[in-house]
Amino acid sequence: MKLAVVIPAHGSVSLEWSIHFANLLKYTRVPAEVFVSRHYNIDLARQDGVMAAINAGASHILFIDTDILPFAYQDGKFVPLVNAIDFMLSYNYPVVSGLYLSKKDYKPAVYDYTGDEYIPFKPTNKKFDDFVNKISFVDAVGTGFLLIDTRVFKILEKNGYFPFFQYKRDYTKNVEISEDLYFMNLLVKNGFKVMLLGQVVCIHLMSAKLYPNEQIEYAPLGD
Repeated sequence: MKLAVVIPAHGSVSLEWSIHFANLLKYTRVPAEVFVSRHYNIDLARQDGVMAAINAGASHILFIDTDILPFAYQDGKFVPLVNAIDFMLSYNYPVVSGLYLSKKDYKPAVYDYTGDEYIPFKPTNKKFDDFVNKISFVDAVGTGFLLIDTRVFKILEKNGYFPFFQYKRDYTKNVEISEDLYFMNLLVKNGFKVMLLGQVVCIHLMSAKLYPNEQIEYAPLGD
């Protein structure tokens, strides 16, 4: 087993993220190589990272976004989960995700398949408590902390689905499909489900804005 950690990045990262990421690698028992994939287009960044990892002989690829950290949810509190990678690998499942929370509303970034050609997914109606500390099998998730067996990519390519990531926009119908849901659509078409581990809660790093009236407003980094 050889792990490739693919980080789509535009530039610098926070010190908090760097320290936590270093601990994730420290407590991972499998050999790991890090690929930082930079591109103005996120779909090309993910695609380039995947190709570099496959060419390096990786058996598994872990996507981690530079504003995401994995936590355990225990007794109503979020605790850093330093063994998150090994925990995900232990299930030996083709596609495994942490419970990724949306940056906008902090609802689970989990999607149900619609079968519609132009809008193949819709946000799930399920809540955080429906997933946390449980194992679920879902149609689609955000790719902020996603583990993929590289044999999945070989199956997709063999079946004619290449490249794996594209950001699609149809201006005539005013619809768009992000690169992560485009990839999830390929998984559905090839019979894959995503194993969602609710024991790994993926949270966006927060920043604070201090205003002259002494009020403090918290927002995800990058907003």
